[in-house]
Amino acid sequence: MPIKLDAMLELIPINTNRLRRRDIFIVVAWSLVIAFVISEIFWLKYATSARLGPQKIAYTLYDAPSAGLLEILILFLVSLVIPIFISSVESLFYSSVVSLASSFIGGTIFVALYIWYGLGMNVYWATFEWGWEWAVHFGLLNVFRIVFPNVLAPCLLAVVIGSFLRSWI
Repeated sequence: MPIKLDAMLELIPINTNRLRRRDIFIVVAWSLVIAFVISEIFWLKYATSARLGPQKIAYTLYDAPSAGLLEILILFLVSLVIPIFISSVESLFYSSVVSLASSFIGGTIFVALYIWYGLGMNVYWATFEWGWEWAVHFGLLNVFRIVFPNVLAPCLLAVVIGSFLRSWI
């Protein structure tokens, strides 16, 4: 005897607190702020460096882009305010994971496109069959170096402090 779809859906517990529109908007806005900060860190390093931009170096070991005090302060303040507006602690946990993961992906896309078009690597790597993968690979390496721990630590620390502030307020 086949089980009907309505009977199956009644067995699945759905938490409607996680699915609020306000929470989704906050997660998207938070992800965009983090992705823009990651992109700004990378772009400013390549725009102001005397070596990286003009010599078109896609990845370097010692002259790496890293977050400054202003970027860390922006991330900390935004992440401190976010827990006040999220509806529940469970939503806060899931929104933290989703926003950090999506901002990592967004930052990687920006950096890969900057390496491909901004640095002009499309001229060199387009001759290979899978040349665009080099831009994505170097983009992942650069963003990973920016995010861990320069972006991740202030965001998570501010979320924990903000959740305590929320319970106190």
